[in-house]
Amino acid sequence: MFGAGLVLMPAGLSDSFAGRLLFAREWGVFSAGFLAM
Repeated sequence: MFGAGLVLMPAGLSDSFAGRLLFAREWGVFSAGFLAM
């Protein structure tokens, strides 16, 4: 699921507010999952 943020970022979506929000949320999920391992 966290891969979506990495895929969308190069597409220019990260330049928008929604893109930044999605990217931050995806990385938050990834970080939480990584720390939980």
